[in-house]
Amino acid sequence: MSKGIGRNFSRSFALMDKASMGILLLLTLFLPTLPISFYSSNECPVVISNSRLRVSIDTKSGHFSVYDVFGEVLWKTDDARPFIEIIRQGYSGDLIRSTTLSFDNPCLQFVYTESSEDGRTKSVTLTTGGSSEALAGGNLKLYYILNIEEPQLTLKVEVSTEGGPKLLNIQTGLTIEADEEGYLVIPNRMGAILPSRGPNLRASYDLYHNSGLGMAFYGAVKKGSAYLVTLDNLYHEVEVRRAGNKTSISTIFQGRSISSTITFIPNGTYVDIAKQYKKVAIERGLYNPACRLTEKHIPPWPS
Repeated sequence: MSKGIGRNFSRSFALMDKASMGILLLLTLFLPTLPISFYSSNECPVVISNSRLRVSIDTKSGHFSVYDVFGEVLWKTDDARPFIEIIRQGYSGDLIRSTTLSFDNPCLQFVYTESSEDGRTKSVTLTTGGSSEALAGGNLKLYYILNIEEPQLTLKVEVSTEGGPKLLNIQTGLTIEADEEGYLVIPNRMGAILPSRGPNLRASYDLYHNSGLGMAFYGAVKKGSAYLVTLDNLYHEVEVRRAGNKTSISTIFQGRSISSTITFIPNGTYVDIAKQYKKVAIERGLYNPACRLTEKHIPPWPS
């Protein structure tokens, strides 16, 4: 059956009838080792999966959820707030207004591609996007890239606008509910832990500090699963919102593109998140045992 899923191709999925949707949903549930993707209908999500993760993407908003198969835990973005916002800041840097970024087409169309190496599928990608009035006629493209061999999902955003880049807030992280007794790990100075229970909160944190400390990551833990989000550079902010029974985390960026990778860690804790990020920092040349970044560790400002 897996041979029927072609390699190195691009495909737009048409609407399917209920019987076909049922069969594909059963395949997704019981054969998670296959990279399965389909565009079902306005009411059903697009799904891609590997042996570790099952990713579902809402066709109207771009919101997504990830089921960690090993940890048997479901992670979701916060659908009570927009998946992407355009924000305006005052001269002091304070938020003065935010606008929900919605696409002119009410239903997102997805294109599915596979990336292969030595005859083996390494990753599958769902690409979507379109024009938006909020971008003054510009376009935004979203890429959901699932690593077939690792429990990793990469989210990439590319923006094309008139009049320069916009300041965007995108939910690159996943939500914890209060009764899940979890916590966020945020890059505030040497790192901090924020429990999912507590008063309402809205705060942002720079990834790079004048003190010389910089960590391009954040993460979260709840019973049975943890995840680490690594960002493409240090020139972003992380925003945390805790409202009602949900604690969510997102990334604020200004530029033409952003890339973030979510790595899932079954039964992980903040210690496992730190160990995983250390590996990434060493690979990127950001790791400094003296806990201080120097000029050679800082990548150039993205154009």
